Amino acid sequence: MHANSLTDLSCRDWLASPPAPCIIRPPLRPENASPLGGRLTHNPARHLLRALSLFSGVLLATACAGQTPIFAAPEAAWPPVVAAPEAAPIIIEPEPRLLPPLESEVLADPQVLYPEPANPTFWEDFQTVDDRLWADARNFYDRRTLLALTAGVAAHAILANTDLDESIRREYQERQRGAGTDEISEFFHSNKSFGEGAFALPIYGAALGTRYLCPESGVADVSSEWGERSLRTFAVGVPPVLLLQYAIGASRPGETDHTSQWRPFEDSNGVSGHAFMGAIPFITAAKMTDRPLLKGGFYTLSILPGFSRFNDDDHYLSQVALGWWIAYLSASAVDDSFGLPPNMELVAGPVADGEGVNLVWQW
Repeated sequence: MHANSLTDLSCRDWLASPPAPCIIRPPLRPENASPLGGRLTHNPARHLLRALSLFSGVLLATACAGQTPIFAAPEAAWPPVVAAPEAAPIIIEPEPRLLPPLESEVLADPQVLYPEPANPTFWEDFQTVDDRLWADARNFYDRRTLLALTAGVAAHAILANTDLDESIRREYQERQRGAGTDEISEFFHSNKSFGEGAFALPIYGAALGTRYLCPESGVADVSSEWGERSLRTFAVGVPPVLLLQYAIGASRPGETDHTSQWRPFEDSNGVSGHAFMGAIPFITAAKMTDRPLLKGGFYTLSILPGFSRFNDDDHYLSQVALGWWIAYLSASAVDDSFGLPPNMELVAGPVADGEGVNLVWQW
């Protein structure tokens, strides 16, 4: 076939995206040929081949341009897209976890955050006795307690160094004392465990020991705490009681002519020891409860041992009142330090929002 009779077609690959346009150049003809072929009548086959080549070039150009060929079959319509029905959600339940709990779960347990303290042994408690007693002494001899004690001694001085003590004594003994008051006095007077240390201290010690005999018993814990508080109250309060008994030097009713007036170091009855000792167990119990009725009942009972001494005309009112007051201040000092480590104490002072309580740690 002659090169001048073929269609010169150049096109990019059909697979290119997007398809590039094709370049179709017309066939070359001789310079002496007519536009209509000139020799159609002399060579019909040649002109037929030229027409077929031109027609195939047109088809090729339309295909390269992305157009539908003239004789292409109509494109079949795609079937409509139907959405699939929504499937029900699949719920997968987790299997029981066999791993240890997470750290956050452990910390959320109050038993982990605030574990119950282990019951100490007798030897462990004995090793810290001096620290606890020192903490009680610091609380008793702080400014607040000393001011309260000074106020009690001042009230004692007013009653003892005037006629008030003797007038109150005569009024009660002559007009108020009766069979009912004597029965109350007899109960506390005959029961020496409420006023004499030789009987009271072993009871406190036995109560303290129940913690070591029955470490898992709640009743033993309460009994042991009561015994320990009572012993510590006695240890804190007995020094000022002995000192004031001799420093005041007052006498019992009927012993001397100067009645309850102060005579320093001439006698040893300025403070009622029975009123002090008899009040300790009841004031201690009152400090251990938050129930108003129980607290009020214990405080009332704490007055009765001293009242029995006044009823029996063994002490003046000033001596009984000062003994009870020292017992109260001593029990309050123990209550302030009880439950805290020996080197810690609560002190009033400024906080972020104003006045409050600060925890002081000494080392």
